Amino acid sequence: MRPTVALCSLAVLLLAPGCSRVDAPAACSSNSDCTSGACVDGRCDDDDPQDTGGSDTGTGSDAAADTRGTDTSSPGDATVSDVSTPTACLTTTPDLDLGVIEAGATATADVEVVNCGSIPITIQDVTLDGADGFTLGELSGATIEPDEIAALPVIYTGGEPGVAEATVTFTASDDLSDTTDVRVEVVSPLQDGVCLEVLPEGIEFGTLEQGDQAEQNVVVRNCGSASLAFADEFTLNGETDWFLFPVFEGELGPGERIEGTVEFIAFAPAGEKFAVFEQLVLTDGDPGRIDLTIRASGLVQR
Repeated sequence: MRPTVALCSLAVLLLAPGCSRVDAPAACSSNSDCTSGACVDGRCDDDDPQDTGGSDTGTGSDAAADTRGTDTSSPGDATVSDVSTPTACLTTTPDLDLGVIEAGATATADVEVVNCGSIPITIQDVTLDGADGFTLGELSGATIEPDEIAALPVIYTGGEPGVAEATVTFTASDDLSDTTDVRVEVVSPLQDGVCLEVLPEGIEFGTLEQGDQAEQNVVVRNCGSASLAFADEFTLNGETDWFLFPVFEGELGPGERIEGTVEFIAFAPAGEKFAVFEQLVLTDGDPGRIDLTIRASGLVQR
C-alpha cells in the first residue's frame, strides 16, 4: 500500500498559503500583474531587483521625523546685537590711611588709580592739598588701559604730634576726575617718666546747620614709661549742653592708646560754641596726678 499524502485543496491553498511548504509564484501575463513588477515565463518573479515596494526612499514617516529638528528659519529672522558704546571711567582709592608714625619718621602708601571704562584714559593732572609733610611720588603710568590700575605713592614725613590730612585730586581725559582723602597720625617718641598726649589737642567741628550734629574721634596715648590709670573724677567747662565727651576707664601702659568720640550737637541759638573736658589721670611716678584735656569748638549757622 502506498503511503497517503495529505494535500491542501486549491481553495485552502489560495486562502491560506502557509499550508504549502513552498508558495507558488502568482500567474501573470504582464509585469503589471505582479506586485514586484516582473513577469517571467508567466509567473511573477518576487526576487527581481526591479521590486522597489519595500525599499527605503527617505520619503516616508521616518524621513519626515528626521527633518523635525532642522532649522528652517530664514535669514530674515536673525537679530543684530546692539554695539556697546565706548565709555570712559576713572576711580581711585577713596580713603588712604598711612597709619601711626612717630614724629620724624616716614610713612608711604599707594593710591590706586583704576580705569573702570572701556577705552584708555590719560591722567593729565594730579594735585595735593592739605597739611605740610605730604609729598607725591611718580605715577606708574600716565595712560591707563581699560581694567588696568596705576599706582601713585603718597609720602608723609612726621612733624608735630597730631593727625595730618590731605586730599589728592586726579584729573584725566574726557573730563574725568576723582579724589582720595589721606590721613596719618603722628605721635611723640616714648620718653622716660610721665607723658600723656591727646590727638588732636583741639577738635574743630566747623559750621553746622541748626538741628544737625557731628562726631569726631579723639585718641589718648601714653607716651611715657610710667603706667597711667583713669580716675572717675572729671570736669566740663564752657558750653556744656552742646558737646558730649568720652569718659575713659582702665589703665594705659607705656605706648598704649585708647580712642573715644566727641559729639557736637548744633541746637539753637546760633553762634560759636566752645567747651573743655578734663579728666584726672593717676600715675605711678612723679607727679602722681595729671589732667587729660580735650578741647572742642564749633559754630551753629545763624
